[in-house]
Amino acid sequence: MVSNLLSNDPYPIPLILDRDKLPKINVVIGSDDEQLRFFKKEYFKITGNVPTICKQTEKITDDILYKDEDNTILVINSESYLEISQDVFKKIGVWSNTPVTKRSSAINCIIKKAYSITHPGKKLDKNMVNPIGDYILYRDRDDIENMLWEAIALITNGEDLSQKKEYKDVWDSPYKWLKPGDNVTQKLNYLYMTFLWYTYSRTDEWQKAKSTGCSPSKFQWLKSINFNNYDVLKSVELLSQWKNGTKKSYQVLAELGIIWSGD
Repeated sequence: MVSNLLSNDPYPIPLILDRDKLPKINVVIGSDDEQLRFFKKEYFKITGNVPTICKQTEKITDDILYKDEDNTILVINSESYLEISQDVFKKIGVWSNTPVTKRSSAINCIIKKAYSITHPGKKLDKNMVNPIGDYILYRDRDDIENMLWEAIALITNGEDLSQKKEYKDVWDSPYKWLKPGDNVTQKLNYLYMTFLWYTYSRTDEWQKAKSTGCSPSKFQWLKSINFNNYDVLKSVELLSQWKNGTKKSYQVLAELGIIWSGD
C-alpha cells in the first residue's frame, strides 16, 4: 500500500473544466460542500451519469475501491485516509477540494474555460490571465461557478484589467485598498467578519466560524496566512466601535490605515 503518492498528484477541482472524460471512480480530498456540488454537476455534464457521493470515515484501500460501484465519488478529509496501490492509483481520479488561490492552476483553468466559451477556437492572451484572476479572487474564493461567470463577463466586456492596479486588502495597501465607488459599509463589514474568523482560525474553532457564516474555503485560507495578532485585535475593536455607532466610517478608515501601515 502507498500513502505518499499524493504530493503532486491531486487535481484542484476547477481542473475538471478542462476534461472531456473522467474515471468511473473518483476520490475528493476535502469536504467543501460548494466545490463538491460543482464537481458533481460537472461530472454529470461530462459522463451523463449522476454520481453517488460517499463520505468516508475510514481509510480507503484497494479492496474498498474494488467493491464500489461505477460513478462513485468518495470524499475524505485528508490524504492520510487514502492507502492504495500504485496500479489502482493510476486508474482513479484524485481531486483536491481546497480554496482557489491567486496565480494557481485552478484559477488559470477557470479563465481559460471562460475564454473558450466566449472565443471558441481562439488562443487566450497569457497577459490577460493574471489580472482577471486577481480581480475575481479579490471578490470570491469559494464559488467556482460564480468565478467562471464573472470571468466570462469580464472577457465579454473587454475591460483591460492589465492596466489597473491590483485589487488589495487593507493589510496589503493600508491607505489605497478602498476604491472609488466601493460600498464602504460592505467593505467594513467584510473586514470585521474576516478578522473575526481569523481569530477563530488561530484556535481551530471551525464551528464558531461556521455559525457566523464562514465557508470552509475561507476558513482554510485564513488558517494558511499569518497576520500580526495585535493588528487584528485592534482592528476588531475599532470595527466593533463602528458597528455599535461610536465611531464614524471615515474615522475607522483612517485608523485602520494607521494600524496596518505600522505608523
